[in-house]
Amino acid sequence: MTKEPGVKPTTPKAIIRMLQDHNIDIEGQKVTIVGRSAILGGPLAVMMTAENGTVTVCHTRTRNLGQETRNADIVIAAMGKMHFITADMVNENTVIIDAGINFDTHGKMQGDVHPDARNKARIASAVPGGVGVITVAELF
Repeated sequence: MTKEPGVKPTTPKAIIRMLQDHNIDIEGQKVTIVGRSAILGGPLAVMMTAENGTVTVCHTRTRNLGQETRNADIVIAAMGKMHFITADMVNENTVIIDAGINFDTHGKMQGDVHPDARNKARIASAVPGGVGVITVAELF
């Protein structure tokens, strides 16, 4: 999970690649990860730290979560709660990576980030067609 050569967790690797491919510098940035799972949030925090990001790991029960996400340069949503990150939780300069996979009542895939928050941000990944696609590419 460091910058050493070897096999890395695929979805965290995909997220870092997405940021790098869009020329979004991680070094020195305030990175807030909302989600603490052992397969995504935890490894991603270590990997973002290795990229010299200043990392805060939050979850759905974090007090003042909106304050944490509003102060972030980069927000990664990975908690598995449809539309949990709302427009009032981000600012216009925020970069959002939505790694959430949820399905609405019509069976349509939705992310953890509300469309209004995605539209407010400087740049935001799509769901579907974002992190999942790059994760599959990283597997190959």
